[in-house]
Formats: sequence, C-alpha cells, structure tokens
Amino acid sequence: FFFKQKTAYEISLGLVGSEMCIRDRALVVAYSCFSSLLFLTFGWPQNSLVIAIEILVESLFFFYFIMHFLEEYRDPVSQKIVTDLDVIAKHYLSGWFLPDLLAL
Repeated sequence: FFFKQKTAYEISLGLVGSEMCIRDRALVVAYSCFSSLLFLTFGWPQNSLVIAIEILVESLFFFYFIMHFLEEYRDPVSQKIVTDLDVIAKHYLSGWFLPDLLAL
C-alpha cells in the first residue's frame, strides 16, 4: 500500500512523489521559520484565528511527515519509480527525515 500522487504525465513530465513535494516543503519550512521567530520575539499569539492557523499548519506538516513513508520516488540511478515501502522508508530515513523531524 502506497500513495501515488498524480503522475508526471498529469502534471509535468518527469516529476513523481517526493520530487513534487520540494516546493511544498520549502513553503512549510519558510512558514515554520517565520512563525517561530515571530512567536519567539513577540510571544505566543492571543488571537484565536492565528492560533487556529498555527495548529492547522502544524497538523498538515505532521501529516506530510507521515506521508513521506508512503510516497513513491524516482531512483536517481535506474530512473525507475520505486514503490516498495521498505525501500521508500529507508530512502526517506537517509534523506529528509531528520530535517523534517526537527521542523516538527
């Protein structure tokens, strides 16, 4: 069982799985950095809307973190799409896992 995102043909040729999430990761990390600095400087917000947005973003980032264990990727050597969950997990653990974990 794995999650297959829209194929490269459906979006733009050549991108699958984690390659498509690079843009999303950059946006989430940028937001996390900005909000962390903002909250460190001015304290935790008292506005319920800001708190709700922060909880939503953190929840989505946690979901995104878990999804990487189930997301196919293109092997850089063979250029084949990898769908084996054990290989996918090892690939993620050896790559972006630690930065993503620290960002949580």
